[in-house]
Amino acid sequence: MKTDRAFVLIDMIIAALILTSAIAATMYLFRIGFKELMKTRTVNEVISRIPQAYSYLKTVKFRKHPKGSEKLGQDITLKWNATLIDKGKIVTKSLLFGASSTLPYEFYLYKVDFSITYRHYTKYFSTDVMQYKFIGQPFNPMFMGF
Repeated sequence: MKTDRAFVLIDMIIAALILTSAIAATMYLFRIGFKELMKTRTVNEVISRIPQAYSYLKTVKFRKHPKGSEKLGQDITLKWNATLIDKGKIVTKSLLFGASSTLPYEFYLYKVDFSITYRHYTKYFSTDVMQYKFIGQPFNPMFMGF
């Protein structure tokens, strides 16, 4: 009889050890799950602000503000650094007379490196933005005698 009681005691100790291990593993998995859920929420928050950031960068005058920062919402910051790649004008040529004229606009092409930061997570992006500046009177063929 004493050996039966010893086996029951050993069985109960093993069962308690297995149950404790299962509870510890479940708690660890819940912790990992919540941690990954928070990371997913953070990444989704940043990704949802990308269209807003692109729209905002289209309105920035990079000649005056090549570097800057803007709040896109609570805990969300947009930072940018614009570099002028090239500038130019468009020259048109008449097929009939061979004369050329320049449009009254100057075009600027910028490489814009920007980042979106949400809490402690930062994601970096890069894009090209073209802007223009009106520099004179528009071409009117009525005054040229055509």
